[in-house]
Amino acid sequence: MEELSSFIRYYFLIQFLALLFWPWWRKVFFRWPDQGWALSKIGGILIAVSVSWWLGSLRLVPFNNFVLLGIIIFSLGLVVWLYSGVGEGWLNLFKLPFLLVLSQELLFLLAAVLWAYLRAREPQIRGLEKFMDYGFVVSILRGAYFPPLDHFFAGGTINYYYFGHLIAAFLIRGSGVKPAVGFNLQISFLFALTVLQSFNLAFSWARKILQPAGRLGAVLAGILGFFFVCLAGNLHFIHEVLAGRAAKYWYPTASRLVPYTINEFPVYSFIVADLHAHVSAMPLVLLMLGLLSELWYQLAQRGKIEIATLLAWVRDKKEFFFSLAGVWGALYVTNSWDFAIYGALLGLIFFLSFWRQDFWELAFLKAWLIFLPLLVGAVLFFLPFWLTVHPFSQGVGLVHNRSPLNLLFLLWGGYGLLVILYLLVNYLPRFWAWKNKIFDLREQIKEKVKSFFYPLKKRSPATAKGGNSQQLMEQWLLLLFSLAALLIILPEIIYVKDIYQPDYYRANTMFKFGFQAWIMLALGSSIAVMRVLEKVWSWRGFFRFLVYLFYFSLLGSMALYTYIAIKTAYFGGPRRLTLDGSVFLEKFFPADAAAIKWLNQNVKGQPVIVEAVGESYTDYARISSFTGLPAVLGWPVHEWLWRGSWDVPAPRVKDVQEIYESADLNLTRELLRKYQVRYIYLGKMEREKYPQLKEEKFFALGELVYQNQGAKIFRFPQ
Repeated sequence: MEELSSFIRYYFLIQFLALLFWPWWRKVFFRWPDQGWALSKIGGILIAVSVSWWLGSLRLVPFNNFVLLGIIIFSLGLVVWLYSGVGEGWLNLFKLPFLLVLSQELLFLLAAVLWAYLRAREPQIRGLEKFMDYGFVVSILRGAYFPPLDHFFAGGTINYYYFGHLIAAFLIRGSGVKPAVGFNLQISFLFALTVLQSFNLAFSWARKILQPAGRLGAVLAGILGFFFVCLAGNLHFIHEVLAGRAAKYWYPTASRLVPYTINEFPVYSFIVADLHAHVSAMPLVLLMLGLLSELWYQLAQRGKIEIATLLAWVRDKKEFFFSLAGVWGALYVTNSWDFAIYGALLGLIFFLSFWRQDFWELAFLKAWLIFLPLLVGAVLFFLPFWLTVHPFSQGVGLVHNRSPLNLLFLLWGGYGLLVILYLLVNYLPRFWAWKNKIFDLREQIKEKVKSFFYPLKKRSPATAKGGNSQQLMEQWLLLLFSLAALLIILPEIIYVKDIYQPDYYRANTMFKFGFQAWIMLALGSSIAVMRVLEKVWSWRGFFRFLVYLFYFSLLGSMALYTYIAIKTAYFGGPRRLTLDGSVFLEKFFPADAAAIKWLNQNVKGQPVIVEAVGESYTDYARISSFTGLPAVLGWPVHEWLWRGSWDVPAPRVKDVQEIYESADLNLTRELLRKYQVRYIYLGKMEREKYPQLKEEKFFALGELVYQNQGAKIFRFPQ
């Protein structure tokens, strides 16, 4: 019952924030079928968390004073309602399309319940990088101000994009749930938000592009949207089935197909349930795509905008551009790679939209005049983060090996086939009809080439006409497909340098680019499928049957991966249902579990502790990860990545060993003072890691404050 209560509190907090700030998002998405109702869920969370983060960054209101934060956030919500007109705002609630809103709410709730049930079958906050993610969340919950302390590196703050972990901490604190329960609830509701927003984007886009199919076609496109984004896998499993190797299939293999790279996609990330940056950013990415699609549509509908009236247009759309800058800035602090990717898409939208109306020089100038203020705004929205968290990339290099084509097909063949069929069905007849205009096309190309060399006065500007809704959305799909293709191709040419050298040098680049390419292809393909079905409805029965068979086979192949992955991960045997991700400690590490409980109950603030140092992805750093107390050193390789050099964590590895094993009291005392250590932990893993451990010296240096089942905690004077 307690965990059911936690789920309900979490759910209603999200709903409350959505309603509190819905009038703002209604002004931004007033053209959309649901007037921004679905997107206001992540939008409301973003506003509330951003306000809390700013107050904590400026040290005005501590994050642990949630009563005061709640009053401030609620007051801001009232201001938003007053800004929109309270009476009008309430009336607008009754003007919402009831059936659409109800359907989306049911979809959101069912998705959250489904994933919470799966997480309850395998709730462990253990394995992969869960110690890192959970430690970030608990450290934020323990702290008062930002940036939060790094639980793996005493004396340092988190040098990583941590905003997604802050969102989790905010919802955990606001709902009052146990952090180890909240971790799994956060994964569940991230899944639900992604399902809801994928449906909403695909449905809203389809309403503009589908004509005869109408509302029913849009609903089907929405269903395909969340299926492709959240539930579809690549073609690796069906390949193994056809090769007769399915009996011993291990689902993570599909996310590591190309040697020495990472090829993750959303459903795999949700199944393994690390609270990683790319997972936390997914709802924000979808919100950004919603804003960008609306921008594309508004620019075309507006017609030609002169430089002199550009500022007036922005001022007229101030809520929209304010939101666009804020969400773009939020991408940087949540998953910095997305900031660059969607910044590039934003720039392309401006340039292409203005190029439709003007010479390319003027289009570029207009694009830059509006892009630059948005960039400045995005940075200013999260300026303290830019000033305190330093990028750990080291430039760009050229790729010296390529991905095998057969493996690329297994990764991208599903969407590739869907897109190719869409292009053939939708554009081949038009191309055929244009064959008599080939000479006109040649003249247009010659004119474009000349435009780079001749003065403006010798040229004629392009037409300012934007086209109808269907044409605009078809162009939007082409833009998404083109950028996705570029994101797939780029890691075959260049990579961003980091510590993963030499074999895994392009792993992160392929991972981050490919993940966003998947989202773009998934959303675009949902519309493309319905557009093709709309076109082939009038075809002869046999050809129509072939298209249906193709879709049924391909979608079934993509769904089979998800079925086998969920079955393997969550249905391997009888399970005790619980959302508490810390229960494994009591089973496998009972002494540590009791000590962690004592520390959480008796130690306030974030004093420094010492525990054994071990490799990343192992059970080392369990004390700091489950208490939020910063250890002298947790996972060294991760700190190597975040600090930019092995020279930073390396001395601490030796110092921790000296603290445990040195017989020199003076040296030990100096090291404890150097790192301002308050507590030292002795457990089974410490004794195994440091066989020469000198336990007796700690009685001389400090006092024993805890002892149980062989685990001991010593406290030292400051």
